[in-house]
Parts: sequence; structure tokens; C-alpha cells
Amino acid sequence: MRLIVGLVAVHAVRAVEVALLDLADPDLARRTLAVCRGEGIHLVYLDDLSTGLVADWLSERRRRWPQATRSYLLITPRSTGTPPPRRSATAPPLG
Repeated sequence: MRLIVGLVAVHAVRAVEVALLDLADPDLARRTLAVCRGEGIHLVYLDDLSTGLVADWLSERRRRWPQATRSYLLITPRSTGTPPPRRSATAPPLG
């Protein structure tokens, strides 16, 4: 969530553009983010805060969904492309 807010508030990336970001779009070495805008690519130059947010999200994404098959930068448990973990018959119900 912090990454989304940072991209929208600091870099004026539109919500639809954020939703379409791909794993290949951030380049942490060059501190840039390639954003599809209209017919072309808009290159966003990341500041220290934004670079840190992208790096933190990539680390969190790998930790939480190591088997994710979707190439979108931002994913949720429902959009990972992997089946949900099976609950054991002895596990208490969720919620």
C-alpha cells in the first residue's frame, strides 16, 4: 500500500498505470520505473524514498508469494496465479 501511495502522490502515476506495472518495469540500479502511458513508455525517476519502497515491496512480494506466476508488480493473495494453500482437516476455521 505504501508503494501505491508513493507512486501516486509523489510521482503522479495514475491508479490504472500502477495496476498495470510489471516486474520488469522497476530498475533499481538506475532508480527508474517504466510506466505505460498512452502509446509509449514514460520513465519515472525514483527518489530515495520511492526506490526504497519499490525494493521493500519486491522483497515482501518474494517472501509472501515465492511461487507467484503473475508478472504484475503488485499482486494480492487472490491474484498470484497460484492455488491457495490447502487447509488441513484439523485446522481451526479461519475468521
